Amino acid sequence: MTTTDAQVQAAKLAYHRAAADVHLAKARKIEADMKAAQDVRDLALRRSLKAT
Repeated sequence: MTTTDAQVQAAKLAYHRAAADVHLAKARKIEADMKAAQDVRDLALRRSLKAT
């Protein structure tokens, strides 16, 4: 493997790591949004049960 090949492989690895980080951040954002929506639903349910 030449230096150029090693540099190309390192660049590819860095790209894929960055892409994985972006994907993970998006997944965590979706999970946080889903949890927030569930919390809102739970609060509304508790309020409706309390009102009855």
